[in-house]
Amino acid sequence: MDTGTIAVRYAKALLSFAEDNGEELAVYAEMENLKKNFATTPELKQVLINPVVTGEEKTQLLLAATDKKKASKTLEAFCRFVVQQNRQSAMQQICLSFLSLYRKQRNIVSATLTGAVRIEPSAVKQMQAAIEKEYQGTVLLHETVNPKLIGGFVLDVENNRLDASIAGELNEIKKKLVNN
Repeated sequence: MDTGTIAVRYAKALLSFAEDNGEELAVYAEMENLKKNFATTPELKQVLINPVVTGEEKTQLLLAATDKKKASKTLEAFCRFVVQQNRQSAMQQICLSFLSLYRKQRNIVSATLTGAVRIEPSAVKQMQAAIEKEYQGTVLLHETVNPKLIGGFVLDVENNRLDASIAGELNEIKKKLVNN
């Protein structure tokens, strides 16, 4: 069976379980933290698939990776279930699937705004308002700085990209010159 299919099934079950318990917002925040820890700590996945580490230790590790002193009862029960079913190797995919399902269900759009320098807060608010109007939903806007852009910005919304950077324009000019 495909790991992606398993992850989506478990994520749907977790979302339903969290809604039944009234803890969907808490579980969402915990899964956001878990996603960040999977991204920044590659050893986390290695420990989860290590056969020497006990199931209880794997469960405690997952709960600790939510960055909360006390995880929600829903997530605690879910992590125990996942480890009991020996599906902890799919936990990162389950996490990503859960976040995607939650956002889709609540019409939350994820966007990243990357500037060559920090962008003025008023301009960020205008962009956020424009995205909310276009996508008719709430926008989670993450801001980053990348000096390699030289100037301007790059806006990624869902699967769309608006590249208004000087580096992007220089690359377009280079492509045109190479092709001619």
